[in-house]
Parts: sequence; C-alpha cells; structure tokens
Amino acid sequence: MLAAKVRAGELPPLEQRLPENPLVVEPVDRIGTYGGEWRTMLVGLTDTAWIGGAIDHETLLSWDRGFTGKVLPNLAEAFEANAEGTVFTLRLRAGVRWSDGEPFTTEDIRFAYEDVLSNREISPVHPDWLCAGGKAGNTPATLEISDERTLRFVFTEPNGLFLHYLVLGGDLLKYPRHYLQQFHKKYEPEVEARAKDDGFATWVEMFHSKAEKWQQVGVPVLTPWMTERPLGEGSGSRFVVVRNPYYWKVDPDGSQLPYLDRVVFEVVSNQEVMVLKITSGEVDMHARHVMSPRNKPIFARSRERGDYQFLDVRTTDFNEMGLYLNLTHPDPALREVFQNKQFRIALSHAINREELIDAVFQRQGEPWQIGPRPESPYYDEQLAKQYTEYDPDLANQMLDDAGFDRRDGNGIRLRRDGKPIAFQIDVGIPSLNEAWVPATELVRKYWREVGIDARVKSEDRTLFFERVFNNQHDAAAYIGEFGDRDAPLWPDAFVPTRIFALYGVGWGQWYSSGGENGMEPPPEVRRQLELFDRVKATVDDEERDELFRQVIAIAREQFYAIGTSLPAHYYGIVKNNFHNVPRTLPGTIQEPVAFAAPEQFFTTA
Repeated sequence: MLAAKVRAGELPPLEQRLPENPLVVEPVDRIGTYGGEWRTMLVGLTDTAWIGGAIDHETLLSWDRGFTGKVLPNLAEAFEANAEGTVFTLRLRAGVRWSDGEPFTTEDIRFAYEDVLSNREISPVHPDWLCAGGKAGNTPATLEISDERTLRFVFTEPNGLFLHYLVLGGDLLKYPRHYLQQFHKKYEPEVEARAKDDGFATWVEMFHSKAEKWQQVGVPVLTPWMTERPLGEGSGSRFVVVRNPYYWKVDPDGSQLPYLDRVVFEVVSNQEVMVLKITSGEVDMHARHVMSPRNKPIFARSRERGDYQFLDVRTTDFNEMGLYLNLTHPDPALREVFQNKQFRIALSHAINREELIDAVFQRQGEPWQIGPRPESPYYDEQLAKQYTEYDPDLANQMLDDAGFDRRDGNGIRLRRDGKPIAFQIDVGIPSLNEAWVPATELVRKYWREVGIDARVKSEDRTLFFERVFNNQHDAAAYIGEFGDRDAPLWPDAFVPTRIFALYGVGWGQWYSSGGENGMEPPPEVRRQLELFDRVKATVDDEERDELFRQVIAIAREQFYAIGTSLPAHYYGIVKNNFHNVPRTLPGTIQEPVAFAAPEQFFTTA
C-alpha cells in the first residue's frame, strides 16, 4: 500500500519515515503479512471508549502486556525519576514523525502542556496528575526542555504515581504544535475572527474542534492508523481509519507496522445488531458490549457459521451493577436520607442477590459489594461481603431504627419532613450490560417490599452522563470498574476524587477543583481524601499499596454505595483468519486490546 505511494513520489522511502531507534514489537504468534482490515463495531457515535481501547493507545510510556504494573518505554525510549519522586526525566525517540511527516519533538510536549493544559481558557482546571503531589490546586509541574528530545517534569512535592499517569497521559500527545498553533490565540492574533467566520462561538471552541482527530481527516497522529472516514460523517454508519505511513514501530524483521491497512468500525443502533453481525461472520475481532454470559450460548452455537473462536478477557470490573445513591444530592431532605448509613445498609439487605444473579446475570457471579476483586492487591473480604445477606426482616427493622418508621397510606416510608421516600434510579441506554434494566426493576421490587418507592428511568446514555456529572441524579445504576491493580489510578468507586464518583459527585467536584467548586465533604470523607493524597505522593510501591489499602478500609467503613454481583471474567471473539490476537487479554477495561498490540494483528484469506 505504501510502496506504491513511494514509487509515485507521494511518500519518502521507509528509511526516511522510521525513527533512528524504532520500537520493536514481538508478535504474539508469528510475523504477519500486510493488507486487509479489521472489522469491528460501535454502538452509536458515543461509543468512543472502544475506539480508545482498540486504536488510540500510544503514550510516552506503557505497561507490560501482562499488566503487572511494570512501566516500560514507548514514545519515550528512556526515563528516570529521582529518589524523592519530584523530578522525572524522559528521552524521546529520535526521528519519530507525526502522520503527516512532521517531526515529533519536545516542542509538541511543551505546546500541549504550556499552551493547552495550562491555558485556563482551553483547560479551566489544571490536570491533578500534573500538579505537586498529584493533587488538584497544588503547584503545577515545571516543564524543562533541554533539547528536542529531552524533557523534565519538576514538582515541588513528590508525585509517586506520575510515571503511571504518563502511561495514561494521552493529553500530552493530542496536540501537534505545527498543526494546531494556527488555531491558537497565542500564535494567531486573528483567530477570534476566523472562529466566527467558521461558525464557532469562540476561538476555544474552534481549537477543541480542530483537535478532534477522529472527527475529521488531516489531524496528525502518532497512532498506528489515522482517520480516513470521520466518525459521524454522512449517515454515520462507518468510521474508518487507515495506516499511518510514519508509524514508529516495527516487527523483529524490521518491517514497519501496522500490518493491517484499515480498521473499520461499523456504527450500529443496538446490541442485538451486534450479536447478529458477529454470528454471521461480519466481525473480525471484538470484545465489548455483547460479551455477556447471556449471549455466550448464542455465540457458541454459531462458531462454525461465523468462523470464529473465543478469547478470554481478564476483567478488572468488580461489580456487574452498582447502585449509587447520590450522597451529595441538591435536595437537603433527600440528601439526609441517602447519607444515613443505616438506610443504605438496610437497602443492601433488602436485595435478594442470589435471585438477581440467577434471574438476570445468567447464574454468573456471586454476591459482592463495591470492593476490589479477589485477585487484586487491594482485596478486602469484609468490604466485598458485608451486608450482602438477603434479610428483608432485618432491613425493615433497620429502617425503623433509623427513624423511617412512619408510612403513608400506600405503605411507603416517610422522610423526616413527612414526604414519602421516593426517588429515581437512572440507567443509561445503551448500557454496558443489557441486564441493567431488568436488574434495576428487580431492585425496585425488593425495595418496595420494605417501603421504599424507587422508580427506574431508562434514558439515552449521553443524557445519563450529563445528569450524573452535573449532580442532578437521585441514584444511578452503573458498572463497578477498575477493581484490580488499576484501582489507585481510577479510584472513584472507593474514594470521591472526581465527578465519576457517582455516589458523591459534589465531593468529587470539591476535591478535583481544589475546593473551589462542589460540596465540601464531611470529616470522615476528608480524612480518606487526605490519605489518598499520600497515596499519590508516595514513591515506594509497597508503601503506596499499603496506604491505598487504608483508603479501601475507610470505604468499607463508610459504605458509600451498594453492589450486586462480582462479574465473571468475560470473553471476546476472533475470526479464525485473524491472527496475533492473544487468547487471553489481561488488564483494565480501559485498554483491553492495547495490551495485545493491535498494530501486529494481521489477516489471511
């Protein structure tokens, strides 16, 4: 594909496109062949997490494929940290180029950090992981550039998780300076007028739009593939990316990766369409949305017709469905009810988890609270199992003792202000698990039996997140995720550090804004947040793990949210002519495919 462009004079020869020291990717099975495409799917245009996990995984550093937590070189070929965890030095690979052929240098990192992430018009809040101690509101890191390949982040306080955040820190690589400075006020004085001429309200709105690499053709990238057909273009039925001619990785023979010419994401309306396309053999590799116990017998029966086999995905999800009452609810009366720990414990005892698991989770899993998985270094058995016994008599007694012993004529318990305890459980559709709606309906029934009037509201997933992140929900049903070694990096299920803490969005806003926004947490929550500050500031791995176990212990004590069932490890499918896909994908739901190095996937006839 690229050789033809070289012969036509459209591209320079390979030796001018590769860096001096390309990263060598060991294939899973064998050296691949060029050509072909990877067919996969998205459920709607908002299903961008699968795009990220499948094709958008390049950062300065990486984790090992076994997801042991070991940090390895990636775009940075070398890195080191001082003993105090305050100075981090990185050396970029020489000769790496963006997909348009322009050099990737430390000036791109400087532009991303100083002109985008530190610009309060573009980024109203400085990223916490780029602040001293990894804490929002603290002094931002100083970026020192020595030359076009060497850079240094200097913090006034230790930032023990910084190298791990660089594994996730794609924001430092999203902003090619040579391309985006034309849309930045610092470099283009007439940008406001240009923005208005192009139909944008502000130059900042235009800048964000122009930086969206999957929504338009031509935005330079460092990923294996670049946009050929933008997400949402035309009918929006297909999103297509094509190989990056300047990709900076090779196989052991020195052949440039990726092997595949294209990745084609078909945008479908619902999960039922996904199942049909997989069983009919129209999908090459997929491991999202429909890989539930309920669907596995369907996929098993269709393996010969679809010409595929199963692969295992070792999930870090710790709960099939958490129930997150909003402890920072804007209504003081409802907030008082939800913040009553005895109330939450009573509702937990009112759930018949064994029946729930049998009825809607296909008899897969076991009763489990909002707590890390058994294989996690942060596993807490007491947290995982507490209050999971089905005991409606105990639940009724606890609700009486908690002061909710009065009922109206319909048997619904009353709040202290005399109004019925009635609230809505929001479920985003399409959901990550199709069982969430029937599961919440069962929960509604269990809670009605102890005098609580909960209603289930299914709504578009975009609206769901808009409501939740703006602290407008009563309660939300959502997955419990990041429950293994990844928990300290996405700890929101256990400690409210961001708006993703669905039980305490207001507390998360307060913490992530350095106290400027949101709702100030009570003393016991602040104690936990202070402890988490120490987690982020600690350099020693063992000491940091022990501190995070103390964070988990406080989550056990506070019992913020209610869990249902521990998920079984799930699965994916891969066509028999689609190669170099590991039979087991380890690690976080955030990047399950990235650990497999999709740039070395290939297909045969």
